[in-house]
Amino acid sequence: RVRGVRTDHQCGRMKNRRERNLLRGANKDVKHLVRAALEQGWSMDLTGGGHLRLKSPDGKSTVSTSLHSSVLNRAVQNFRAQLRACGVDV
Repeated sequence: RVRGVRTDHQCGRMKNRRERNLLRGANKDVKHLVRAALEQGWSMDLTGGGHLRLKSPDGKSTVSTSLHSSVLNRAVQNFRAQLRACGVDV
């Protein structure tokens, strides 16, 4: 599990190679949304089923998505809507 992942605000890249590997092969729109959430203090980890889970800084909100089925435009739109509903500025 990876917790407390943060991005480097100056270069826009993830600091840890392990976190970059978690998003390898993911849709570029999903990567953009995840990076936006991480920059706002959210944490990231993987579920047992291989889905990506984002947790809010206060721990009250959780948003999940599949990394590989997110090629579908509707899945990306739903993920974006869920993040917005939880207060992420995307």
